[in-house]
Amino acid sequence: MVNLFGCLTTAVVRLAFSGAWAPAHYLVTIIDFGVLAVFFWLATHTTRFWPIWASGFALADIVITLAGAALPKTQLFAYHTGLGIYAYLALAALAMGTYRLPRDATPEQRRGLRSQWKAPI
Repeated sequence: MVNLFGCLTTAVVRLAFSGAWAPAHYLVTIIDFGVLAVFFWLATHTTRFWPIWASGFALADIVITLAGAALPKTQLFAYHTGLGIYAYLALAALAMGTYRLPRDATPEQRRGLRSQWKAPI
């Protein structure tokens, strides 16, 4: 849902504002920070490994965005290719995490919440 929301929101922003295609447009950067925040939250609250990788790739997107802001003559092709590569890597992490979940996993394993590790009081 995070990937889908980020993709659709970015597409709407870029269709609404022609300047949103430029490196480090503030609305697209806000969306990227939101995606990073959700993946980081997932990485710290779940037993799954893929949110750690996805948050790393989202952080790489932020670094590319900041580099695009710092280097105003950045080629748009290079900028958007860099963003796209890390977006696809985040999707690959999600796919691998889904693939590695055992088919006979218990409901607790399927939810994967760290709060379930706590001992009862």
